[in-house]
Amino acid sequence: MAATILSVTRKSGPNLTVGGDATAEYEVVIAGSQAETLINDLFGAAFVAGWGYVYSKRAVHPQHSWLRAESISFLPDEPTDTTGNYYDRVRARIVYKGQCLNRNGKPDDPEFEGAHVTHATKGAAEFMTIPGEHLVWADDGKALPNQVDVSIRIPVVMHTFTVTGVASPPWTEMKDQVGKVNSSLWCGFRSETLLFNDWNYQRDYDADGTASYQLTYTFAERVLYVGFAGARYGWNHFYRPRKAIKWQRVKDPATGAEDVYEKGDFSGLFQSEV
Repeated sequence: MAATILSVTRKSGPNLTVGGDATAEYEVVIAGSQAETLINDLFGAAFVAGWGYVYSKRAVHPQHSWLRAESISFLPDEPTDTTGNYYDRVRARIVYKGQCLNRNGKPDDPEFEGAHVTHATKGAAEFMTIPGEHLVWADDGKALPNQVDVSIRIPVVMHTFTVTGVASPPWTEMKDQVGKVNSSLWCGFRSETLLFNDWNYQRDYDADGTASYQLTYTFAERVLYVGFAGARYGWNHFYRPRKAIKWQRVKDPATGAEDVYEKGDFSGLFQSEV
């Protein structure tokens, strides 16, 4: 019999952490006598192995199926009484952890069964050249000659997601999404700050001839810190000289479209093709 949740007192996350993992907390109030039952609900029957405990399962998060229970701790609920060896009510703080994936598809969308995802990051930079004719020398205010340009170094972060053990890669999504930026908050990245650079794959064969794929996705993250009320701008903003806010959008005068980089949805990259 599952533990009875008396109330949910706190929810947080999922929050992206260093190394590409995401964590979320879920705090509930239960009867103190049901603490062991809740542990079994989350982790199954525990048994001692070496210096610690080994659990037979890790339950999924109530809202985010790609997060699984990582740890649990208990504190007395306030106010609370004791009956025998138990507090009548305790607050259970459950920490869930999982790979940095977006599972916002329909409930019946297939996912990578048995696949494993790793996330690596690396610092990099790009250079943007500003024509000198838009600037002046600081000491005397004279305009720079046309042949003198100024280069700006813009830090970027390269993100690599490697997915192994994929039986049916989402080829259509991989081809459609490359070159696009995230249309909304995705995996902790603000909209339009993550550019899907490229993808590649490796095909592996088991001894019985069964084939699986290793997929590698490369993204470039660019966040421009402007300094106005915490504004953060991404790939669809460009430098505009002689303006208080230097980074602005551009648009096509014929269509009114402002997206130099088309916006996309990257969640399909982590789902099997049907």
